[in-house]
Amino acid sequence: MISYIQRKSRKYLIIRQVNSIIRDNSLSIFLTITTTLFLLVVFTHWRNNDRDTPAYKNMKSDSIEMCETFLKQTPIQSIAEKFKTRSTSKDLYRQWNGIKSCKNFKELIQQPIKVDREEKAYPIAFSISVYEDVGRIARLLRLIYRPHNLYCIHVDKKSPEWFYQNVVELSQCFGNNVQVVSRARSIPVVWGHYSVLENFLICADILLNNKNVKWKYLININGKELPLRTNWELVTALKALNMSNVVQFSAKNGPKHRIPKKKPSFPVTWIKGSFHSVLRRDMVNYILHDKHSLELLSLLKEEEHLLKVPDEMFFSTLVYNPQLGAPGACLKIHQSNTKNSRSAFVARYKLWWPNYCASKRLVRGICIFGVQHLHDFTQRPEFFANKFNLGFYDFAYDCLEYWILKKWENEQVTGELNRQFNKTFYSRLFCSRSHI
Repeated sequence: MISYIQRKSRKYLIIRQVNSIIRDNSLSIFLTITTTLFLLVVFTHWRNNDRDTPAYKNMKSDSIEMCETFLKQTPIQSIAEKFKTRSTSKDLYRQWNGIKSCKNFKELIQQPIKVDREEKAYPIAFSISVYEDVGRIARLLRLIYRPHNLYCIHVDKKSPEWFYQNVVELSQCFGNNVQVVSRARSIPVVWGHYSVLENFLICADILLNNKNVKWKYLININGKELPLRTNWELVTALKALNMSNVVQFSAKNGPKHRIPKKKPSFPVTWIKGSFHSVLRRDMVNYILHDKHSLELLSLLKEEEHLLKVPDEMFFSTLVYNPQLGAPGACLKIHQSNTKNSRSAFVARYKLWWPNYCASKRLVRGICIFGVQHLHDFTQRPEFFANKFNLGFYDFAYDCLEYWILKKWENEQVTGELNRQFNKTFYSRLFCSRSHI
């Protein structure tokens, strides 16, 4: 018997193929006359029922139907493979196409944006590192943007000038609370080098010195990610952290080749973790100004040419050495893992080798997500998912965007968070219960 998901995917693919033929074949010429009256009727009906169509539905109805199926049930590999390289650009309605598209692009989310009182009282700052694909950067920003939050975008200096200007245009579309690091201040970012950490520090300084928004937490993200939480869910989770930071712990005193050869002037245990972090405001101030932090940064910078991936050593070393006095530092060390929910690393959902990667594509040991992961996304407690590559399972990206928008729309209608969201999960984390 053909399963439900097989029937749905077969129907979807047939419709897409027919649409492609109609677009690219001369058959469309002959169909034009016979379908004109029908299209007029449909258009009139659509206009009359415009209010009944949720704004968050940015995809064609058959794409939404397929998306809902994948969100509820993981497809078998043979079906998933059919979506690997399928382009979805013609299936989307509101896309970024320069500043002239600003109004239409933002209207995917009802304007002006309605903000819950709890959200408005708890602004969040975002440091966003980007180097390509302004279209996806725009879609990421559209999902996380709120007028009371603060955003800093660092564009890799290696990126061409036209790309930088496109990002500046994008920031202007949203407002003054989206700031782009000036070309003069930006730096070339190279994986594994100090520059990965440095571009964050540039944004952190800009965000901390902003006089208009007194944000509570800073989250660092990049253009290859999408949120798993709505802004309201993020605020609720951050409050549940009880003023702790979210920083990964993966290894103590190692790896040895990552540790600077020079020793600092104070006792410290080097800890490996992740660059992805969620940092409370006074922790960011500590990072930028405290003598312990600045000395560690200096040691890491001295050896930046040795490809020691310092961004994975810095935050974790500060947070898991409580004797250094970093705000929110954890009093006890619990290695981040998936077996004990209290030690979960909730900043990011990221599949590293040798964990199973259903999409079969790894880049620097990181799984690139596909439609096989959509159902899993709906069950995860993490804040963001990393990562997605343009041209590889684009439908997965579209569906996750749709799911987040749908959750946000439901919050607007009901005035309640998603029933599946569990704020107690975050308050029970080890560091939430035991920190400076």
